[in-house]
Amino acid sequence: MIREATLADMDALVDIGRHALSGSIQDVAFGFVVDSFKEHISVLIEGKNSRVFVWDDGIIKGVVSLGIGPYIANRDKLVAVESHWFVMPQYRQSSIGIRLFEHAENWAWENGAELIMFSRPSDNARLVQFYERRGYRPVQSTYAKRRK
Repeated sequence: MIREATLADMDALVDIGRHALSGSIQDVAFGFVVDSFKEHISVLIEGKNSRVFVWDDGIIKGVVSLGIGPYIANRDKLVAVESHWFVMPQYRQSSIGIRLFEHAENWAWENGAELIMFSRPSDNARLVQFYERRGYRPVQSTYAKRRK
């Protein structure tokens, strides 16, 4: 029940986005501005080199999005970078997240990516294990500081 998202899915995607970002440093620092989020998602949905996939069985329960572009230090190599990957909390014990992940990964490989990068919250040990079981390795850490 995975399909590409459309602009008609925007209300559900906004709801998922609110849940995904709630309490994050970005949310604390900037808040959740619906119009900005809609614009960001619209660019991904309409982009030539990006995709937004949703799990939809009558209710949109999860989303994954990613884009493909040239690697900064070697423009002949394509890299896929995840932008969002989230399953609503009440559906996390299903296989929805895994299926969305695998679908996005397959799309990236099929579209020429030679490297796929997924990000994660720094304190999520369960997610680290998930990535590592699938052959992913840590390549960087992101640190953030809010201006006072």
